[in-house]
Amino acid sequence: TDFVKEQLDRFNGLNVLLVGEAIIDEYVFCNTIGKSGKEPVLVNQKVSSDRYAGGILAVANHVSDFCNSVMILTYIGEKNDQKTFIEQSLSANIEFSSVQKADSPTILKTRFIDSYTNNKVLGVYDLNDELLNEVEEKELNDKLLACISDFDLVVVVDYGHGLITPGIANTLEKKSRYLAVNTQLNSFNIGYHTISKYTNADYVCVHEGELRHDYRNRHDTIEQLTKKLAERIKSEVITITRGNTGSIVYKDGKFLECPAFAGKVVDRVGAGDTLLAVTALCFVTGVPEDMTLLLGNLAAAETVAATGTGNKLNKVNLVKAVQALLK
Repeated sequence: TDFVKEQLDRFNGLNVLLVGEAIIDEYVFCNTIGKSGKEPVLVNQKVSSDRYAGGILAVANHVSDFCNSVMILTYIGEKNDQKTFIEQSLSANIEFSSVQKADSPTILKTRFIDSYTNNKVLGVYDLNDELLNEVEEKELNDKLLACISDFDLVVVVDYGHGLITPGIANTLEKKSRYLAVNTQLNSFNIGYHTISKYTNADYVCVHEGELRHDYRNRHDTIEQLTKKLAERIKSEVITITRGNTGSIVYKDGKFLECPAFAGKVVDRVGAGDTLLAVTALCFVTGVPEDMTLLLGNLAAAETVAATGTGNKLNKVNLVKAVQALLK
């Protein structure tokens, strides 16, 4: 474990920029009462509700305990901007910078949960996923150009809700010292949003389903598709996450697999983001691939064991998880 601590200490001096959509994840816990007396509607009684800083905010919180300085670049809505909540939810060493998006709220994803089974019953999302307009895009691009050279690592989590326009993607690819990218498939962007939006990234992390979706391919092995992706995106390293099967990394023409360590799965939201956050720090500082995958999967296991995206990773817990595994 001294070796693990040494590896994690490499991250101390890093300056990390995070670009992606800020999302507020709201969980409304309900008791299911039954069918309405007069209509074919399921009636739920509200028990409680919780809000968490999700999306790029959660990724920033995960890296904040490992790094010297962290900055977020995102958009917030013109209405219901949630700025106070966001600032209260972020770790002290995170700088928050945003542009304001017209005719838009800050993204709020509300999920209704059956409190007895913990199953999600319904999702109601309040968002405007149009691309940023020209004025907003220029403002974001100017902010990027002004600071991007100060950062050792740029982590992009692209949820496809309009923040990262083709122009912004181009700036990120040309100007980042080390670019780590993850694109997320969700109910709003399915069919329109894949990793092929990017043509040049140092590190790519995607889910197997998203990779197959991009290639419209159900039958080839994941290894064949990963090699194709590596050639197309010119990336040094690719991690493919595979849910409960674990993950697989491709680097220098070789594949390495790692199982999932999640003993308890409560909520899968944010698992891929957590894995990306930790593995990006590892790859930019040259941590060996096997150690990187181990740390990434242990971090993801910690995330899925808690409801929502409010659980922040910390260095001590990650070292303890490795210790427990090695015993």
